[in-house]
Amino acid sequence: MDINLKEYLYSKSSIPTLIRVAIFLLGLVILSSNTVRIFKTDGPSMNETYTDGEHLFVNTRAYDKKWPDRYDVVMVIDVNNLLFKDEFMVKRIIALPGETVEIDNGIIYINGVERSDDKWKGRGVGITSPEFGRDGEPIEAYGESTIPITLRDYEYFIMGDNRGITWYGVYNFDEFVGKVIN
Repeated sequence: MDINLKEYLYSKSSIPTLIRVAIFLLGLVILSSNTVRIFKTDGPSMNETYTDGEHLFVNTRAYDKKWPDRYDVVMVIDVNNLLFKDEFMVKRIIALPGETVEIDNGIIYINGVERSDDKWKGRGVGITSPEFGRDGEPIEAYGESTIPITLRDYEYFIMGDNRGITWYGVYNFDEFVGKVIN
């Protein structure tokens, strides 16, 4: 079977098709490398929202012109595990820069006030290890409680939605990969 590519490539009907395909591929390359990245979840820490093995779309430019909001789901670089296995974690922002966060008997308090708009309220936070404060230092915990932590500029307190077995801690804005958009 002889295929004459020259005849097909130069026919009037194939040129618009080739242009559309080229534009689509170019757009896909630009979007995937600059704006949206696809990651796969690993583990149960976000089970209330995302299941283990689910594919997530992360907008890497979501915070170019605005700061993260409370309850945004973000992907962060797992600086404490970077050399071993998982390089990224998906977590929810609980507290913002300048706020004081404390977990007391599994309930989250921001600036001394229980978060009444926290839809995971009443599920209790299981203190799992490791939990990290700033610069990788462990958060001092006792039972199901922690000492109050006042966040500095560019610091966010994040944790998973599966509050009973999640990791949580203080992460700097520089460690954010982007915002999960699905």
